[in-house]
Amino acid sequence: MSTQKASELGKLKIVETYTGLDSASGIGGLPRGFIVEFWGKTNTGKSSMAYQTVASAQKQGLRCLWIDVEHTFRAYVANPGRTESFGVDLDKLDVMLEQTAEAYMDNTEKAINSGDYDVIIMDSVGDLSSAIEQEKSAGEKTIGTQASIMTKFIRSVIWMVDCNEVLFIVVNHEREKMGGGIYQMGGKKLAEKKKMSFRFREKWAQGGIAMVKVGENIIGKVIRITVAKNHFAGTEGRDVESTLIFNEGYSYTADLLRDAIDRGVISKDGNSHFFEGEKIGMIGKAREWIKEPDNAERVKKALSV
Repeated sequence: MSTQKASELGKLKIVETYTGLDSASGIGGLPRGFIVEFWGKTNTGKSSMAYQTVASAQKQGLRCLWIDVEHTFRAYVANPGRTESFGVDLDKLDVMLEQTAEAYMDNTEKAINSGDYDVIIMDSVGDLSSAIEQEKSAGEKTIGTQASIMTKFIRSVIWMVDCNEVLFIVVNHEREKMGGGIYQMGGKKLAEKKKMSFRFREKWAQGGIAMVKVGENIIGKVIRITVAKNHFAGTEGRDVESTLIFNEGYSYTADLLRDAIDRGVISKDGNSHFFEGEKIGMIGKAREWIKEPDNAERVKKALSV
C-alpha cells in the first residue's frame, strides 16, 4: 500500500507558458498531473500555444513528447526559423508518429507510465483514426469507434498522468452540431476527466478579424482565450486576449503594449507613441521598445498603479 500526506498531495507543480493563459488559469500556469485541453476552430493558435508550452517547459528542464496525430510537425521542422522563434529545442523534443488510433493510444500509455516525460502534447485528438475506420470502405459506417477507443484510453491513463505528474495537453477541434451548438471530439470520458479547458477564438472587430499590423503589413492577429473549465481556480468564463504573431507565437510584450495603449499608460499623438513623456515612436518601434526588459518592467509597474 502506498500512502502520502494529504498536505503533500495539495502542492501543484506548475508549467508556466509566459502568455495570458497563465493569468487566466488562476494558478499561474498549467498543472502537472492532470489533463488540460486546448480547443477551438482551425487556425486559432491552439498548436502555437502548445509549442510555447513545450519551449517554456524545456527551459524549466522538463522532458517533452509531441504526439503528432495530425502528421503536421514536419511542416514546422521544415521551417527552422519558425521553430526557433517559438523557442523549442528540437534536439530535446521527442515526436511520436503512428498510423492508427490504437497504436497511438497504446504507445501513449507506455510513454506516460514510463516516467520519461513531464509534458506530453497530443495534437490532435480529433484526427485519431482507428484501424477499423481505415479498413472500411467509404460507404461503411464506423460511428462511435473513436469515442469508444478514447473512453478506454482515458480510463487507463488518468491514474498514470497523476502518479507520474505529467502535464497531458490534448489539442482538440471545435465541431458544429446539426441544428446548432458546438462540441469537442473525444467523447464524454475526456470531457469528464479533463481538469482545465481553454477555448481559442479569433477576436472580431469592425470589418472582420482583429489583425495586428505594422504599416500596411499584417503580422499577426488577436486571439480570445476563454476558460471553459477549471477545477483549480474560480476563473471559468474568464476571457483573455493575446496577440499571436505569425511565425513567432504569442507575444507577451505585444499584449503588454496593447493593454498599456488601451488604458492610456502609453499615449498616442498622431502616429507616435509616448510613455511618461518619452517618445517611443510609431507602433513598430514601440513594439521593439517594449521588448527591452527594463521598459517592459516600467510599463508593468505603471499599469499596476
